[in-house]
Amino acid sequence: MVRKNRDMSEWKEYDFYTDEKKTIWYRVNFSIRAQSKEEAMHLAKQMFDKDDYGGSDYDWEQLTDTVESMSVEENGTATRELYDYSNGNIIKDNLNTE
Repeated sequence: MVRKNRDMSEWKEYDFYTDEKKTIWYRVNFSIRAQSKEEAMHLAKQMFDKDDYGGSDYDWEQLTDTVESMSVEENGTATRELYDYSNGNIIKDNLNTE
């Protein structure tokens, strides 16, 4: 139990952090040079299937409005962890009910 000490001048500050697993969508922007739109679409589909957009000649952006928390059931393990900042030790996760 935490004692209530009204004299805050004697209080110390303790730091903590949480790691949380999320899902997010990314947008990859790329261009294809082709003789027709149909050929470009065919090449785009091939690139999509290979997850290869032509090396470093593309840019991407995080779609930050798509961030969603991931559940334990979706991940198969903990998705939130609480840490003691002073030593990096895990204190609790969302599998631990204590």
